[in-house]
Amino acid sequence: MVVYRQDSSLPATPSQELPDSFFDVTVEDVQKMHHDHKKQLRQLSEGSLMTAAMRQAQQDRKADLYAKTVIRVQFPDQWVLQGCFRPRESLKALVKFIRENLAVPQLKFHLYTTPPKEILRSGKMTFAEAGFLPAAIVHLGTESLRWPLLSEECLGHAQSAWRAEVVQAEARERQSFATKPAVSESTGRSDPRKRKTVAASAAEPRQSAPADSTSRSTTGKVPKWFKTGK
Repeated sequence: MVVYRQDSSLPATPSQELPDSFFDVTVEDVQKMHHDHKKQLRQLSEGSLMTAAMRQAQQDRKADLYAKTVIRVQFPDQWVLQGCFRPRESLKALVKFIRENLAVPQLKFHLYTTPPKEILRSGKMTFAEAGFLPAAIVHLGTESLRWPLLSEECLGHAQSAWRAEVVQAEARERQSFATKPAVSESTGRSDPRKRKTVAASAAEPRQSAPADSTSRSTTGKVPKWFKTGK
């Protein structure tokens, strides 16, 4: 767990939750969606549309690839709570993690992602199914007027935003190391066991090939045209 201020230069006062109008679709959003739509149509024409089974298989591969996912929960008062979860854990684990660090565990709140604003309603969904791999940012919304939302014990472990970046980088590095093969083909280095086998085979004495029966005479006969000197 890592907790830090999103911007240490800002006062520790709550900010108003942005209205829904803030998340309205803009012209740039329309252009991007149009571009994505054309890309999807091109993929469909090429026969690359994935079925539900294929999408599930893709999610399973990602879940196997990443041992942990880093989730950052941004609070309205500029505090950020960061934690690591297993890809196949449900979002209920995130809700439990948040409540364990709240000043009032019974606080009513909701979680959402942006843009566009989408409230996370299904607690049964896993982090892999939500697309929260290898990391994601989730926002917390509430109508509570009690500040700060996080408990004093949690805030007592506050660190810098730089430390949160280090923790996230270390998590990715461990995952990259865990998935790296023992011997990389791109490095050109051979397996020590293979080198040992080759050395052992090279040390074995070579057996000379049997002499060709046609290269020597086994009968002792002399050609008729050959005459010995008297």
